[in-house]
Amino acid sequence: MGLSSLLSYTFVCDLFLPGTKIWNEQLICSIFNHDTSIAILNMHIPPTDEDYLIWKPDRRSSFTVKSAYNTLCASSVNNAIASDNIPRHVWKHLLKYKVPHKVQLFVWICLKNIVPVRAKLACYNPEVEPHCKFCNNSLETINHLLVECDYATSIWNALNVDITTDIQHYNSFQTWVASWFSAGEELHNNNRNEGYVIKLMCTIWYIWKDRCNLIFQDIPPNKNITISRIQYLTHLCNHVVIPTSVNRQCSTLNKDWIPLEEGFLKLNIDASYMSETKKGSIGLMVRDHAVGVKGFKLEEEVEADVGAEHFECKALFMAVDWMKRWL
Repeated sequence: MGLSSLLSYTFVCDLFLPGTKIWNEQLICSIFNHDTSIAILNMHIPPTDEDYLIWKPDRRSSFTVKSAYNTLCASSVNNAIASDNIPRHVWKHLLKYKVPHKVQLFVWICLKNIVPVRAKLACYNPEVEPHCKFCNNSLETINHLLVECDYATSIWNALNVDITTDIQHYNSFQTWVASWFSAGEELHNNNRNEGYVIKLMCTIWYIWKDRCNLIFQDIPPNKNITISRIQYLTHLCNHVVIPTSVNRQCSTLNKDWIPLEEGFLKLNIDASYMSETKKGSIGLMVRDHAVGVKGFKLEEEVEADVGAEHFECKALFMAVDWMKRWL
């Protein structure tokens, strides 16, 4: 059959016997190969009703922007899962470590290889300076920043970690970090015990923190202070005690409450601040000897780009000023 004849078949109904909804088997076999012809002939065609388009991803067969978005998102998630070469047990072991959430999160983005180092950002934005801020020589890759840079090397050496020997047995920084949480793995020159892994986790976090402080706040790093902070955080994490069970009867503290002497007032104050929303609040409450609430005050300041100390000091100032009314 020539090309001109093929072009005359535009619609599905052109493959039916004239005036019916029955497949024209001879015509179909002459146009398509054997497997395609069999698949078409096996399709059931209702004898009545008109043809209409359906959207398969939606259970009502109707196209919506929401269903299209969900389909695209599901595809992206499946591709991400399929391309993730980190074993599942690595993620489980990571979550078991009793370290601050921000440290766990940074290790997580290291494992996902999505740390926003300058060399990576420069690939998407040519205006970003790609060189390391610590040494101003090499490109700031994740491996250079946390392992190869002179500043990072000085931190590792001060902590008695032979970083060069440890990482040389792995083909990337990502696989080296993954080995920390792999059962049966040993870090060379050091057994892979929990305390040692915690030290590694805290170290890469503080090196990254020093880098961010230098870039965004222009605060030069202090190696001695950073080493002290790493050692202190490592010590705290290694001595976290999580009770295996809680006795509810013993958990109640039996303390005798002693009321205030008559004529005295007690002022309780508290302040809070959330850096994410830049919002802070202050609460004050005055009580007398009979545990009667004599007054309560709550103020909230919005869009105040200050720290928690600002609201704590303000709470003290308001407390002194407020108590003048009761004296």
